[in-house]
Amino acid sequence: MPAADTKSKEGWTAEKLRSLPFPQLEELYRTLPAPSLQEMCGGYRGGYIGCEQRISDRLWKLVAWNPLAGGVWQGKSFEPLSESEGRGFNVLKLYGRTVRKWPMRTTMSSSFIDGGEVLLLDYPFYLSGACAVMMTDEVRKVSDRLYLGIGHWRLLFPLASVWFTLSGPAGPFDPGGLSFRKRVKYRA
Repeated sequence: MPAADTKSKEGWTAEKLRSLPFPQLEELYRTLPAPSLQEMCGGYRGGYIGCEQRISDRLWKLVAWNPLAGGVWQGKSFEPLSESEGRGFNVLKLYGRTVRKWPMRTTMSSSFIDGGEVLLLDYPFYLSGACAVMMTDEVRKVSDRLYLGIGHWRLLFPLASVWFTLSGPAGPFDPGGLSFRKRVKYRA
């Protein structure tokens, strides 16, 4: 595959991002700015790209792409709460109904990839299954309605880095009955 022009952000789509080899995806990611906390408001359609390690890819699909157990990941939803913090959750489909899971705190922070600014999705802040694997996502802006993210799972060592896209907003922030219970002993 010829090298993609990762310098120009014109004409990028979720499909085009999914077609990039992982090294080119990371090269592009390093050039992108962080979205503001306030612009990430509402529901966003998600697109799974994948991860380089086959075992990690299978693990992610077992948890978030499983139509029989946990549901099929559809995207994320965000709500800014102040100038420096917000909250959000993941949206899945299970047997035709919408399921809201894995609440997260949103803040501006430094990327694990290159130290530059990102919108950090901090799952360990709230009680959920995602805090068990110390999951965090970081998001950068490709264009006005397209974002590139990478999720990091770790226990004592990094387990996976999973690439994804977000498009939108496509709807309002609606947490339904999802609980945003903060962990008692939270450490950033």
